[in-house]
Amino acid sequence: MRLTKAATRQGLRIATWEASAAAIHNALVSLPFLTGFLLAWGARDLHVGLAGAMMFLGAPFQLLGAYVADRWPQHRRFSVALFGLMARGTWLLAAVIPVAFRHSPAIVIYGFLALYLFHQTMYHASTPGWMAWMAVLVPGRVRGRYLGRRSRAMELCGMATLLAAGAILDFAREAGYERLGFSLLYLGAGLSGIACFVLLMRQADPGHQSEPPEYHVNYLLRPLREQRFRKLFYFNLAWLSGTAFCAPFYHAHLLKNMGWDFKRIAVLGLLTAFVSMATYAWWGHQQDRLGGKTVLMLCAVGLLTIPLLYVFCPWCAKWPVYLHHLLQGGLLSGFTLAMLGLTLESLPANGRAIGAAVMAAGAGPAIFAAGALGGHAAEILEPFAVSHGSLRIGHYQMLFIASIALRLPALVLLKRLANKGTP
Repeated sequence: MRLTKAATRQGLRIATWEASAAAIHNALVSLPFLTGFLLAWGARDLHVGLAGAMMFLGAPFQLLGAYVADRWPQHRRFSVALFGLMARGTWLLAAVIPVAFRHSPAIVIYGFLALYLFHQTMYHASTPGWMAWMAVLVPGRVRGRYLGRRSRAMELCGMATLLAAGAILDFAREAGYERLGFSLLYLGAGLSGIACFVLLMRQADPGHQSEPPEYHVNYLLRPLREQRFRKLFYFNLAWLSGTAFCAPFYHAHLLKNMGWDFKRIAVLGLLTAFVSMATYAWWGHQQDRLGGKTVLMLCAVGLLTIPLLYVFCPWCAKWPVYLHHLLQGGLLSGFTLAMLGLTLESLPANGRAIGAAVMAAGAGPAIFAAGALGGHAAEILEPFAVSHGSLRIGHYQMLFIASIALRLPALVLLKRLANKGTP
């Protein structure tokens, strides 16, 4: 079905509203609050590392989502919206478990991890259909600019939500109800997920063409036969594996070692989101002008460098942490836009849904293993620390250094990625 210009504009408008509701949801369930929730219930570093890596363990379920999208393309809108509702609605249960089992921390921790894993599986199942949907809904000539505007709207909603959530948690902590504060946040996350479902059901879908899916190796490996897609896949695997190794421990370091409260951590997220919002349009124009590969390389190099601000930051200092998140906001916006744009343009024309699934599912287990290994490494390294004057490098900072080293091969893989139109 070919949409009229008016229908396309309306579809993009609804897509932006849905993205804003998703940004509210994502802020409420973001990694700082996830880490804080687990620490509030006495979780170990291993639990924190596992939770941070679970977002990748659910990735193989993208194959299920791709199969559904290709098998019943006429129902793609409903399948994407339903998978999304099942993922985001999980947080309504996450809000109840800590109240129902408030005297059993072990049940809360493991029950929460199980729910979080289910959330991730359903979220990943919704992704291939959504990627194939957006690939045909967003016109290629304005893709960079539209994604920039959409991302700015998401950042604005995410910024406001982070600040409000941090204030709520600090108020609850001071009143002696920190754990209840997290339940209120997760209740809001579940309700915002319902709003996403309603908006997705109203969003126009031009439909897509794809070969009928079958359970055989050729169906799964077809996207990897595209050389450009395959190289982007390898880069994504290397980069995310190194990132997952230490991702949840930045917030654990701030909470446990540097004594930060949730409002201050929320301000960090606010700062990152504000800079991201301010730079999305600029990065969108650069992507249209220079190409996604150049933008991705520039941002990747920057993102590899800035963790050193955490590594060499005295525990009593604050400005290096703020500077890190200031720079991260500008670089992450460009990285995200470029990666999304490259993925959309690299998806095989006759298998967009399965291509999006393979991009995530193929890398998911390896990335989860890297995150779990990071949690185990944190417990092993905890007794070790290096001190010199006011500088103290603890076990979390050692993980940050290791993460930099683990991501270096990704730059080599990205350099081999051809520009659009070349093999």
